[in-house]
Amino acid sequence: MVSFLTKLIGILVLVVPVVFGAPALGQSRHLKIRDTNPASVIPNKFIVVFKKNITATVISNHITTIERLLSKRKRDFSEGGISANYSFGDFKGYAITANQATIFEVAAAKEVSSFINNSKITSALI
Repeated sequence: MVSFLTKLIGILVLVVPVVFGAPALGQSRHLKIRDTNPASVIPNKFIVVFKKNITATVISNHITTIERLLSKRKRDFSEGGISANYSFGDFKGYAITANQATIFEVAAAKEVSSFINNSKITSALI
């Protein structure tokens, strides 16, 4: 017979990720996009984070694909593009300015781990 504690742990393993992993109402509905403090978010600006241990070739191919996508979209409306590339330690990514439809297409790429909304950083003098 299975103990009560074993059943409880089994239920918690199933329920906790659903409850705490789901985006709050009003937040981004794409699981790869992480919202920061909404007051400091810069609209349509994101940091794209690649998965760990990604190769330079995969990154180069991804950037080329996204630049082609952005150049096609610029014909229809004004949109930014890739403004910076990052690579320090295991962190690899880039900054992009794009509309939500483009961001969802970028997020669908298997090499993308997550997105972070770009935000204003301020410092307080003490």
